Amino acid sequence: MKLIDEEFGRHAGFHHRAMSKQEVAAALCRVGILVGFWSVPEFEIKGMNGAERRIDVVWAMRIPLSGDCMWKPVAAFEIEGHDVALAPGSIRKNADSLTAARRDGADVLAMVLFQVGPKGQLWHRAASENSTTRVQETLTTSLKELNSTAPVEVLLDQELFERLESWVQRASVTDGSVGPPVS
Repeated sequence: MKLIDEEFGRHAGFHHRAMSKQEVAAALCRVGILVGFWSVPEFEIKGMNGAERRIDVVWAMRIPLSGDCMWKPVAAFEIEGHDVALAPGSIRKNADSLTAARRDGADVLAMVLFQVGPKGQLWHRAASENSTTRVQETLTTSLKELNSTAPVEVLLDQELFERLESWVQRASVTDGSVGPPVS
């Protein structure tokens, strides 16, 4: 995973591991595939309130076709700007989606907060030390409203590579699901 770490981030004026939303999503997808999961962007899931939701990136195992589901999520990731606490409605939707992913089998749930805009510029204002704290507080409130005990981690993009190995270990499953094709 060191090679992937060296390919992302490195934007002038930022922490060397700060990334854009696209870089966070690409890194999550690439790692998921490298370790044997299917990486499914914009994963469709029925939220706890019955509404259709999309999760930014899900690591999944393919399950034999039955009913209306072909994927078992093992990890689910929402990717938001570091200042998402200013939009609590987005956090509520993420709490609903991630709780639904937990219901459907995901062992890893996280909100990764990016700091870099799509062209390498600052995403709105600079991230402060309490960006993650504010998001975690709003997320905790939203999870309580859902009566959810889903263990959702909140972290800045610059902490992503430090967490990946533990997420891969926690997400590993041996339940007869089908991994991606071996080439």
